[in-house]
Amino acid sequence: MLNLFGNLFGRADEGHSDLPEQLVKKLIERTMDGTDPRLRIVSGYAKTLRKPVIHAAEHVIGLMDNLPQPLLLDPHDLHASPALAAMLYSESQARQFLSRDPALVDYRQSHPAGAPTIALLVVQRSEKHVFGTAQVGEHTLKDVPKTTVSFSEHHLLEPASTEDDCRRGLKRRAFDHLLAVALARLSERKETREDLGKRRALLRSKLDVLQRGGGFAKPTAGDDRVKLQARLAEIEEQLAAQGPADNVLEANLDMIAEVLNQAAQHLWLEEHVLNLDQFYVLHEEATPSIRQISCRDLHNSEGEQAMLQLVQLADN
Repeated sequence: MLNLFGNLFGRADEGHSDLPEQLVKKLIERTMDGTDPRLRIVSGYAKTLRKPVIHAAEHVIGLMDNLPQPLLLDPHDLHASPALAAMLYSESQARQFLSRDPALVDYRQSHPAGAPTIALLVVQRSEKHVFGTAQVGEHTLKDVPKTTVSFSEHHLLEPASTEDDCRRGLKRRAFDHLLAVALARLSERKETREDLGKRRALLRSKLDVLQRGGGFAKPTAGDDRVKLQARLAEIEEQLAAQGPADNVLEANLDMIAEVLNQAAQHLWLEEHVLNLDQFYVLHEEATPSIRQISCRDLHNSEGEQAMLQLVQLADN
């Protein structure tokens, strides 16, 4: 699977693409395995998913191929790269991180010492608004609003012996993220339908009791029945919006196709620049003492984001 996710581009046009046909078929089956395998009994499922799968695959290929070339991550010489120096803080912290990273530890256990290693460094970046001092000419001003930046939760993804292998692993991971989004939508839809069904049954029971004269409680008012009937009608309307109960598989297939067709709304990259001084305070412009860092943040539709940087690790 990984070997098929190569550096291919092309726009899907009525189901046609520069992607190898073998890859498209495998991705369709991977979509089934990662969402709802029962959909294989739906007639024409592969035809329905073909264009969405191609669209999603080309999107994630473009994302990962557009990541810049790896930076050399050498704890002994961090300041050779302003971005890595900022993200990893110091030689000791960089060494500690590399010695404990689970993906790197597993990778090195199965590869000889000194083997080339390319991986994606993923970091959480946060900003905090504070007040401090600032020098303006000969005057020192107090209570000046500032924004400080910090980096945390460092980890590596898809370590590999070559850059191509690393990028292929990242493409597969990005595609699987879209499948996870689709699966979450399917699960939410199922839970909603089940909840609405239970509420409808309960309201019907209550309404039936009222229409038969009620129990031993206080006499039933006519407006109680009206309210119950209105709530029941609302639930019936919501259930109708979910689609017929006997058409669940077809509806699930359409939902998966919709997520894949909207791949760019579920996973995207943003580029921007940070100008940081030695105290990690943000500035509007870079100077000889303020380092300029180019950032690429990966965002998803769940509101999560992470700063990404391909790295080449120095010999271990």
